[in-house]
Amino acid sequence: MAVLTAVVLMTGLAGCSWFSNPVSTAISTPPDVDKGTDAPMPPEPTARPDAVIVFAELDGDQAHVSVSGYISGVVENGGVCTWVVANGTSEQRTDVEGLADRAQTSCGVTQLDAGLFTPGTWTVTLEYSSTAQPSLSSEPTTLEIP
Repeated sequence: MAVLTAVVLMTGLAGCSWFSNPVSTAISTPPDVDKGTDAPMPPEPTARPDAVIVFAELDGDQAHVSVSGYISGVVENGGVCTWVVANGTSEQRTDVEGLADRAQTSCGVTQLDAGLFTPGTWTVTLEYSSTAQPSLSSEPTTLEIP
């Protein structure tokens, strides 16, 4: 009798699942969405443009000084990256074209003739200018020439 009761209950419960209501598939709107205005969202804040030196070093062969940098917050071709290497009264300036990449303007890697620099401590600064961007200047970094 107990077995027969269990079989009847399972059959009855199984039958209930065959005829149950389907799950609701309604989609609700998140509460933070304002459906009452067509006003555009304000643009996301952009980073302040900045000239950044990646490295400035005397190459292992001591024949060249290599410098590299980029301009954050600016994505454009045709700007001018100017490397300024100074030591007291002496200054070397080298211009290279800035090139847009995915998220910034690259000044690439530039090699300068190490023979242009006397032994001592030099400061290296990256300057940038273009028709669309006011002049920028990096924080200086030091370069030791033995």
